[in-house]
Amino acid sequence: MGKVKVPTIDQPFGLKRISDVHYINRDSILVYDAQYLRLILQNQESEVIDSWHLPDFWSEASRSGNVGIVDAYLHKGSLIAELLAFENLYPISSRQFYEESKFFHFVNLTQETVNSYLNYPEESPYRSQLFYTAFFPYVVKTSTSYVLSFPFDNGIYSFNKGLSSYTYLQNEPKAFPRATGQAFGSHQTGNDVLYSRKLNGFGLFMRNSLEVNGLGECVIRVYREALGNKDEIPNDSRSFYSDEFPPTYNLELFKVDGQRIIKIGQEISLKDLGISNFVGQDDDGVLLFIEHNPDREDPRLVKIALSVN
Repeated sequence: MGKVKVPTIDQPFGLKRISDVHYINRDSILVYDAQYLRLILQNQESEVIDSWHLPDFWSEASRSGNVGIVDAYLHKGSLIAELLAFENLYPISSRQFYEESKFFHFVNLTQETVNSYLNYPEESPYRSQLFYTAFFPYVVKTSTSYVLSFPFDNGIYSFNKGLSSYTYLQNEPKAFPRATGQAFGSHQTGNDVLYSRKLNGFGLFMRNSLEVNGLGECVIRVYREALGNKDEIPNDSRSFYSDEFPPTYNLELFKVDGQRIIKIGQEISLKDLGISNFVGQDDDGVLLFIEHNPDREDPRLVKIALSVN
């Protein structure tokens, strides 16, 4: 596929900050701007076919850059977008946000209606603690389920296709401790590194399922190890980023078995491979990862072969 241009901020249907792009086919490329709360449908010639301003028919839609499109397809003549987005009902700092807000939405763009599903699961540490960052979910749609991961949560959740039930995989990978946050009602104190790098592991954005020989359908999660609450590592971001504290990335592989999810083996260190997050699988079954090279300004894609003994 060639390059596709999107409307700039000074043009009709202009976008400010692209949150996600979903390729349906050559004539249907869906682009989501969570800052403007706008979806546009383009073709490969960069022509805008249609556009939707979500607040025109969805009053609960809330602006956030850390969300995206899980899937988009035609169903009974309607264009459906399965969208990750937050509701504008409670402030993110409140306990009610994590207990009652929905974050997964089926948006019928043709009829301009929204059906909302999924709040933070009972087992989630976000139910009992406040986090000022990394509160957004990741969702991978498989052939039988929706697999959910949260950045600071070491567990994995698998929902059925109807989103009415889920299974929880309690998971304790290396240097990914149970999430540690603050009490609800507390304020940020400028020690963001303490929670984002020292105390908590961090699961990266999960993308796409994959096929693994001998296992079938699987999902990959890559996570960054927690550094540990060491006195020599500063808690404020200005001091932290003025020194060198390189991340260590590990990979976890999970088999999808209906609504169940099964961890395969132990986590694999990606340190010596010079890669970070998983992007997808090509038509030949080769896995694509983002290069992790601090000496390169523009990251590249790296092809990796995965075998399971």
